[in-house]
Amino acid sequence: MATPKKPTWNASLYASHRPVYPPKLFDQILEFHRQKGGQFDHALDLGCGTGQASQYLRGRFKRVTCVDPGATMIESAKKALVGDYESRSNSKGQHDTTYTFCVSPAEDLHQAVPEDGTVDLVIAATSCHWFDMTKVWPEIGRILRKGGTAAFWSYVECLLPAFPSTERLIKEYGGFEEPARNASSSTSQVQKRYSDLNQAKGASSISKDGISPAHTQSHNLLGHIRTWSAHNAYQEQHPDDLNAPEDTQFLEEDLDAIRGTSYDESFIRGGDVSIRFWKNLREAAARDIAVSSSKGGNGEVDGGVKLLDKITVDFPMPLLLVGKS
Repeated sequence: MATPKKPTWNASLYASHRPVYPPKLFDQILEFHRQKGGQFDHALDLGCGTGQASQYLRGRFKRVTCVDPGATMIESAKKALVGDYESRSNSKGQHDTTYTFCVSPAEDLHQAVPEDGTVDLVIAATSCHWFDMTKVWPEIGRILRKGGTAAFWSYVECLLPAFPSTERLIKEYGGFEEPARNASSSTSQVQKRYSDLNQAKGASSISKDGISPAHTQSHNLLGHIRTWSAHNAYQEQHPDDLNAPEDTQFLEEDLDAIRGTSYDESFIRGGDVSIRFWKNLREAAARDIAVSSSKGGNGEVDGGVKLLDKITVDFPMPLLLVGKS
């Protein structure tokens, strides 16, 4: 299993810039689980990251085990799910759900779940593409009790609906087609992996869901790009890219936009692949705006290319549900 625990992975960036999952996603999963006669005692979040999916299981299961191969991810999840929650709660120490944490690969869960048939729900939120499924499926079969459910989902490439010419760039960046002066990894592989999962015995059909459109700013999109598997895989393979010459496109106006604020300009400086790709997207968006204007429009679309302009980002998301009979 490729593990998100190398120096290029930043748990804080991951927690800040990954989109949250919609509550209706968990309603759909739990309704499937309920209809299959599943119990609500023990859930396991496989590849939990910073705990963004685990939080939705609070109050729905008596206990939740959070598993990730990255120690920094586990520490972040522990802080978010236990530490920060206690500091906000009026009933410190009194939890409706007990969370436990384990640094472990998905392919061998004996440390996290030593006893067979003791887990009711296994979820894997945007993590399946890291797994060796020939080993993970037997482990899930071992730990799930009868009536249990495995739920796998992932948002694949994001979309900028106001800027159609960016779609090709995004697909290339995530799918290895010589992207934005080159990244490597995974969107196409993720899509294939989730399609392969549909061959699992007892699997429901993959459903096309979607995270509610996120309204964000251009610099936040850069942060999101830096959490992509494609980006991190490329940096692991090409560490010298972090020292690439600074890309000056848009830079002067970006620095003007944050002058006099507390914004850390180092976040938007540099010339690594994330900066280059981000600026290529902005350049494509600017062309779309120009085309709209030339066709008699006023050039106003949902978003813009400046650093602090708000843009709409859509996140298509396949979901796989498997019940153990």
